Parts: sequence; structure tokens; C-alpha cells
Amino acid sequence: VTGEAIGLVNPITGEGIDYALESAQMAANVILDEWRNGLSSAAIQKNYRAALDRKFRFPFALGHLAQRLGFRDGIVDKALRRIQHSPHLHRVVINACFGLADPISVLTPRTFWEIIRP
Repeated sequence: VTGEAIGLVNPITGEGIDYALESAQMAANVILDEWRNGLSSAAIQKNYRAALDRKFRFPFALGHLAQRLGFRDGIVDKALRRIQHSPHLHRVVINACFGLADPISVLTPRTFWEIIRP
């Protein structure tokens, strides 16, 4: 299975078509590579799960953490106001939400300061 069927939905934006396409390509690559090597279907499934884990575990963990921390009373409104008035935060949010940046790269002192500053 691929995409939304295995839970590959962006925890912030709710989008998943890009993850569906990427995971389908990963599945195809693993199947072709392992089939050529004569591995069993169980081994192919194991290798596919490992490839998914390597690619998606960290970004999704960060997304879920941001979701839990950010969607509390008052925080979203404050963050949206800050994002609206800060070109840096605007760029960071767009890049993070649409996969244009590694999620860890947005966790900088400058980003935190832009959000929490008085």
C-alpha cells in the first residue's frame, strides 16, 4: 500500500498526493530491485517499510509535534499574526508545509525569536 492508505498525510496541511506518488515510486523501486535479487515477498515488504521509515519518520514526527504544540488556545492566532508581518516566518512556513525545506532547518533561533518576541 502507498500514500494515504498507510497514513502518509501531512499533519499540518492535510495534503498527501505528493506522498502518495513518492511512496508508490519507492514501492516500485524496492519491488524491482528485490525481485531481481530473488527475494521473497516478505523481504520485499520489510525493505519497503524500512525505506518508508528512513524517508518519512523524522519529518512526520516533527509535523505531529508542531501540530500538538501549535494548535493550542491562542497560539495559532498569535503565530498567524507574526507570520503575516514577518517575511522570514512567511517563507519558513511555506517551505516547511510544502516540503521545500528539511523540517529541522526551520527550527532556528531566529525562527523561535520571531514567534516569541515581545
